Amino acid sequence: MTAKITRLNPDQLHVPPGYHHVTVVEAGRTAYLAGQCPIDVSGALVGDGDINTQIDQVAENAVVALAAVLSRTTLCAQWCTWSLMTVRCSPLPGNA
Repeated sequence: MTAKITRLNPDQLHVPPGYHHVTVVEAGRTAYLAGQCPIDVSGALVGDGDINTQIDQVAENAVVALAAVLSRTTLCAQWCTWSLMTVRCSPLPGNA
């Protein structure tokens, strides 16, 4: 059996250089997110010099990416944010 792979970039996120924000593999329906950076839909950096604001933007971008393939973010199995300064693992925003 060959798995169907769908790649997409939600309109509400910046245009990525050479990758897709979301990849869904239909064999078991697993979605992988990539490139959730502190960048707004226009491609501008959010929170220059403010790691907490940048992490918040990354979380907002991930929620948008997940919403493109899931009916609700509570279906997400795990949420981890990695940066050079901190690691913060928590429920998705709005699902605490």
